[in-house]
Amino acid sequence: MSYRPGTIDRYEKLFGLIAIEKELISRNDLINALTIQAKEHAKNGNQRFIRDILFDQNIMSVNQIEEVVKAIFQK
Repeated sequence: MSYRPGTIDRYEKLFGLIAIEKELISRNDLINALTIQAKEHAKNGNQRFIRDILFDQNIMSVNQIEEVVKAIFQK
C-alpha cells in the first residue's frame, strides 16, 4: 500500500478514539501519548505511532492494540 497524505494521520486519530471507546485507555492516556509524539517529532523529526507509545508505557498490550487495529479496518 502506498502512502497517501493524511491516511496515517487519520488512522492515528481513529486508533486513539477507538481505544477510548473500548475503554482500553483514558482520555488522559491519549493526551499524554499525543504530547510525547509531538515532542519527539519536534526534537528529531520522527513520529512514532500512538500505539507504540502506549505499548512502551505499558498502557496497552499487544492484544489490545490488535483489537483496536481490527476495529479500524472493519469501519
